[in-house]
Amino acid sequence: MDKKYKKEDFELISWSEYQKILDKLYGKIDNYLEQTNTKIDAIVPMLRGGGVPGLILAFKLRLLNIFPVQYKYLIYNEKTETKGILTPSMIDYPMPDSPTFLLVENNHCTGSTFQIAAIDLRKKFPNCKIIYAAARMDYSHQQLEFAEASFYGELSNESRKLSESESSGLSINNRLAIYPWESLEEEWFAVQEKTFDYQNISKIFNDFESKKN
Repeated sequence: MDKKYKKEDFELISWSEYQKILDKLYGKIDNYLEQTNTKIDAIVPMLRGGGVPGLILAFKLRLLNIFPVQYKYLIYNEKTETKGILTPSMIDYPMPDSPTFLLVENNHCTGSTFQIAAIDLRKKFPNCKIIYAAARMDYSHQQLEFAEASFYGELSNESRKLSESESSGLSINNRLAIYPWESLEEEWFAVQEKTFDYQNISKIFNDFESKKN
């Protein structure tokens, strides 16, 4: 386990505080869409975490088209690998020739899952534009190669690239967030680079192996 993480660093975010974060995020997105006269063709929530902010933004933006994807980091054969559980290639979803997607994440740390999702979206829709939104985004990982524009509701220091004094100077809370629907146990497994005991984990591993072969 990486010693930079301690269990006492985790802090539960209340629903009311989370709503304030999403309100800031929505305000930035809405302003951008108005200023650039941009129309979103579909919201793409990155499950599981991005499901909550993705649905809330869909209601706020009055959008019906929701096109979910799902990726998960798993410890497999003693290596950390990303499992595409639901990818754009698996979904037959009619779109314009040059669609604009709002790709939504909840907690953006390194941005590697965003990158995988964005690449997969471009494989399925080569002419698409991607606008990215994250409820919380790590201060040290804001540079995104595949996004037309990106927005956050709150900055974090979850990667621990900033020292505590640097984080404080930038008015960034040094906490590791636990969201109202999450469990500390599952998040603690993640920072220890261990795979949580999900109900269907054996099937996911078997599917992963069969695809490799």
